Amino acid sequence: MSTISLFGTLVDTIKQHYELPEILNVYLMPSVRSHAAGSDRVYRLVTAQDSYVLRPFRTDASAAINLHNQFLGWSEQRNISFTQRIIKTKNGESFYQTEEGKWWLSSYIEAEPAFEWTKPTWSVQACEQAGVALYQLHCALKQFGGQSSTISLSIASKTFENSVCAGLVERFAQALSGNQGVARDADNVVALVSDAVAQICRGGGSLDFSIEGKLTDRLAERKPTDYLAEYQLIHGDFHPGNVLFSDGKAVAVIDFEYLSVEPPLYDLAYALIMFCTQWPQTQPAAESQIVNTDGAIDLAKMQSFLKGYLMDVLPRFDALPFRPDLLIPYMNVAAAICLTWFLERGLEDRTVQHFINVVKQLQNLSTMDVLRAIGERST
Repeated sequence: MSTISLFGTLVDTIKQHYELPEILNVYLMPSVRSHAAGSDRVYRLVTAQDSYVLRPFRTDASAAINLHNQFLGWSEQRNISFTQRIIKTKNGESFYQTEEGKWWLSSYIEAEPAFEWTKPTWSVQACEQAGVALYQLHCALKQFGGQSSTISLSIASKTFENSVCAGLVERFAQALSGNQGVARDADNVVALVSDAVAQICRGGGSLDFSIEGKLTDRLAERKPTDYLAEYQLIHGDFHPGNVLFSDGKAVAVIDFEYLSVEPPLYDLAYALIMFCTQWPQTQPAAESQIVNTDGAIDLAKMQSFLKGYLMDVLPRFDALPFRPDLLIPYMNVAAAICLTWFLERGLEDRTVQHFINVVKQLQNLSTMDVLRAIGERST
């Protein structure tokens, strides 16, 4: 029996809103978010000429939806290949409304099954490709933001006080206090995140780092303001499930509903904890094994991701676009935000414990490790 027979009402609704060739089949696509909130009900539509993806917006915020649509429309006009193309409705709109929310139709990008970010199946090569994709995306987002007066005003008015760090420690502590299962870790991880936020607020520490006995003078000579990144538009949710691969190469980035104005370093830090932290393949027999393995940074994957992201500045070590000593604090912030999100929704103890372990394991990562992962290329 054809899958389409199971989606008769859905197909009728699509025909009502879109001018498409005959729909030959409809598939419910696997959701990589089933660990968090059930299926997103993402559908693939197959016609004689092409395939499309139908999905609901996960936000009701008009500003977020408008920004999402504007960026994808801008990307299409400039033939940027790593984003999806929005299919307009018969009325020229970017989505249609039902009682269940707002739905939008896009082009289908042929790719391998999406990585599920709670299963560490991606290789160091995939991490490097993802780093390249994030760098290219940041370049595109910066160009898009610079051409939008609204976004430019948002960037100009952005401060630490209204950044992703604002109020995080209090919200984080409250989320932890409401979960008995993690109460024993609460004081420790809140203190670690609080220290990270304070370091970001101060603008980092000393830049007098030594690598293999050599002082990196060019780093030390730069002023903190050289690094304290200008704010710009960032993806906001760059994890393995949102990067599509084909033949081992990253071919697309999806899910732009969390676009926001923050330092690009936050996006990079968030990506590193998503791509480069270890998840247990099987449930360990003893709790001590969880602490020793789960949440640890895979330095080989981190090195590969940074190699891809910094492809245009290496080997110019003095041209790093961020302060190396702020990367770990931002990784703490990213882990705390993920953990808070899961705790507030009462979701998956395993995932909650993972992000607690990430915060704790980040104590074992130093700025020296970051510099070594980047690799000194000075002569």
